Amino acid sequence: MSRIDPMKSMALSVVRADFEKTIVSVCKNSEPLVIKRRRGAPVVLMSLQAYESIQETLHLLGTEKNATRLRESITEFRASQPRRKGTRQYP
Repeated sequence: MSRIDPMKSMALSVVRADFEKTIVSVCKNSEPLVIKRRRGAPVVLMSLQAYESIQETLHLLGTEKNATRLRESITEFRASQPRRKGTRQYP
């Protein structure tokens, strides 16, 4: 089982000082960044690819029927003996 690492965080003033560098770092490292503000709630900066991935996951798990199918498929896959694509399977 994997654990979720805490997200990196930065003060808004630091992000503002070199916004382009921050954006490049977030995209390059594929890690979201929590931006802390003195007044107001923190916000998260992430790549579009990460955001779209989260949205797709939420969609796939959005109904109990889909979530159940996915869990069953994962269980079935783990119980089987997966083989690499393109390799022959002998009887």
